[in-house]
Amino acid sequence: MTEKARQIFFLNGLGGTKEEILPFFQALHLCQIDVEYLSLPGHENEKSVNLITQDEFIHYYRPLIGNASCILIGYSIGAEIAVFLAQHLPNIEKIILIDGGLVCGEDFGISVEEDIAQTLSVIKENQITSLNAESIASLLRFTDKIRLGIMHANLKIPILIVNSSQKEVLAIKQRRLAQLSQPNITHCTIEQSTHQLLTEYPEKVAQEIQHFI
Repeated sequence: MTEKARQIFFLNGLGGTKEEILPFFQALHLCQIDVEYLSLPGHENEKSVNLITQDEFIHYYRPLIGNASCILIGYSIGAEIAVFLAQHLPNIEKIILIDGGLVCGEDFGISVEEDIAQTLSVIKENQITSLNAESIASLLRFTDKIRLGIMHANLKIPILIVNSSQKEVLAIKQRRLAQLSQPNITHCTIEQSTHQLLTEYPEKVAQEIQHFI
């Protein structure tokens, strides 16, 4: 199977929607890369889905991803899940982590329960009806358990890490990247970008992905 024929899946960030990142998908399409969008539990079409354990996550995503060789892209919290799934689904042959997987709440002295409380408060205040609060809480607890998975997963598959240049966290990312000096890991930084790099510089991110795959 050629790289272009290989199916590519995308896991979004917390609270993200497909519509928000359509420019990124369009930029990928112009690079002859088409991806299938996978909703996170508690989001959009999967609003009623509440996953708690590792087995539940594996059993939920296994049929969605299938058994054929594939590439998995994860953005933000989706990057943590991409690393986790790559450890359990052997047909994932490459992963691409976009501004995720290298920083956690502990870096800023924020516990998972504090993070959940802040997130649920935002959902309530802004009346975000596309999100299920209970499922979001479960998702945050799960990703806290698997946080920084890339640092100890010892994956042998090719990995691309695309970081924003957001100053508040760049030093933390650079320190952890220095510890990930493995030949199968490639990384780059999108200059003058924030965590919203998919909407700020969709073409640049798409080009990095095109070069990698």
